[in-house]
Amino acid sequence: MAWITENDKRFWMPDILPEPTDEYQQEQSEKIYLTGEGKERRHPGWTYADNTAYVDDEYLFQNEGWKLVVDEVPVEPVTNKFHQNRNTPDQWEEIDERTVEVTYSISGFIPSVLPELTEEYQQEQLEKKYLTPEDIEVNHPGLSYSLTGAYVDDEYLFQNEGWKLVVDEVPVEPVTNKIHYIRNTPDQWEEIDEKTVEVTYSISGFILAVLPEATQSYQQEQLKKKYLTSEDNEVSHPRWSYVETGAYVDDEYLFQNEGWKLVVDEVPVEPVLGTTHNIRNTPDQWEEIGEKTVEVTYNFTGWVPSVFPEQTNIHQQTQSENIYINEVGEKVYHPRWSYVETGAYVDDEYLFQNQGWKLVVDDGGPDDYLKHKERNPLSQWDYTDEKTVKVTYTITDFTEEEVEAFKENKWEHLRGKRDSLLGSTDWIIVRAKEENFTISSQVTLYRQQLRDFTATITDILNFNVEDDTLWPTKPEVYFEV
Repeated sequence: MAWITENDKRFWMPDILPEPTDEYQQEQSEKIYLTGEGKERRHPGWTYADNTAYVDDEYLFQNEGWKLVVDEVPVEPVTNKFHQNRNTPDQWEEIDERTVEVTYSISGFIPSVLPELTEEYQQEQLEKKYLTPEDIEVNHPGLSYSLTGAYVDDEYLFQNEGWKLVVDEVPVEPVTNKIHYIRNTPDQWEEIDEKTVEVTYSISGFILAVLPEATQSYQQEQLKKKYLTSEDNEVSHPRWSYVETGAYVDDEYLFQNEGWKLVVDEVPVEPVLGTTHNIRNTPDQWEEIGEKTVEVTYNFTGWVPSVFPEQTNIHQQTQSENIYINEVGEKVYHPRWSYVETGAYVDDEYLFQNQGWKLVVDDGGPDDYLKHKERNPLSQWDYTDEKTVKVTYTITDFTEEEVEAFKENKWEHLRGKRDSLLGSTDWIIVRAKEENFTISSQVTLYRQQLRDFTATITDILNFNVEDDTLWPTKPEVYFEV
């Protein structure tokens, strides 16, 4: 160790500098010091210029007068709660010339005997409710004693927080899943003693003098019903039931307590299976039958033919194979909706009038075997007709090379068929040799005609190779008698 004077300034430096290992750097950066002015602060982050190690405790003591702070924080008697109060630096204890230790003072109430950590006790505490000094009902805070792990007891919460235990004997409701006993506000609760309050209730609403029986037919009937709320929302039966009989609450209960009206809905038969023409009006357009009942009304929309097509096989097949362009320009298939009256698939006029769909007509385009035919994309089809879209094609002539190649392919086809026909009579030649038969003149002529047939073709482009009437006549007699 040495005191160094530099530029008229005297300071202390260690003879051997500490090594800047990760462990050393981390340790120094986490330390706390007490300055000469009695203020607590962290390591300043200064480093020795020669090796970048953080300056050590001795450097800070000698040059700055800082003392190392030792802070052994005592275990709190209650988790997540402060009872150990950290004293101010002037109350800390000086261990030696270079070190001070933080001291603590305990505050608040801690029972002399802590409760035991049992599953039953823990569950019981978590289920409790308390009333704060501000008249707010709260759950157990989940604080626990560090020594045993048991949740803090009611006395702890009363002494330290001023919380009173809430006793809540909830009365049995006459209807399941429905509140008739109204829980009073804390200012109306009854104080049992200094540390306990009891919740009080007031009953409200309508209950029938004679309750319905929970028969299967009654229960099923209630579940099928719909109601109109006071906000004009249509809802199903809420499945509330009378505790005494188990029967679902009746329409009068829902009207008196909720303001719900029974909905009568005679749905008209749709003319088309798979789509809707009878549009259900909104609740504000429904008809009020009486004080407690409303009837749903409908508007008929769309187009339906005056005479429905018959359900024939040809009609069904044709419609199922039709393709259409829908209202957004997409290609779609027949939706297979059918008229209820006849069972026939809806026709093209129906789809045009109600959906805006146009029938796609495709005649295949011009048929010329010496031209290229390419089906145009959907965007280039003919949309001039109101109800149909015609598929269009782009036609281009064969090049001379393509024409010659077409001819050659046709010649190959013709020669192939000729060779096949010749081969079909080879058995006659073989049989004649084996049996010493004489081949008929018809066979000899036929085979010679086949050999000479290619020389008779003057226009291969227009010759129909598959037309058997253009080929030599097959013999009827194979051998001479």
